[in-house]
Amino acid sequence: MSEKTVVMKLWLSDDDYYEASFALVRLTPEMAQEVRGRIALAQALRATDPALHSLAYWDTRPIFFGRAALDEALAEQVDEQESVVLDAPLEVALDQVVAVESMRMIVTESDVVWKVYVKNTSISLETAWLSEALFREVAPE
Repeated sequence: MSEKTVVMKLWLSDDDYYEASFALVRLTPEMAQEVRGRIALAQALRATDPALHSLAYWDTRPIFFGRAALDEALAEQVDEQESVVLDAPLEVALDQVVAVESMRMIVTESDVVWKVYVKNTSISLETAWLSEALFREVAPE
């Protein structure tokens, strides 16, 4: 399977912060396989310890950016569906990219989300959750 581009809606801890609206990750078969392994690990650990909620990994692959980087039709589609998978790459202008820090990939038994902070602030950003099915589609057994 070939590389996909996933555009995700963001939830922000500060309703007055308008610089970031979306995140983008280039989903390669290698990344999808890695995430599937992490989900399998979460499933195995949960089977032995039902108190396990999630696993956290440092992961800097997504980029975070403002609404102006997308055409309005795609922005509305992402707002409505929370994530959109594109077959083609999507380029985001550097002046639209939001500097972030403390980027974590949170993995559960069935989903993945990224959580970050806008650099030098206490404003947190959280992406839409991506399901295991998407990673399985990009990297089948």
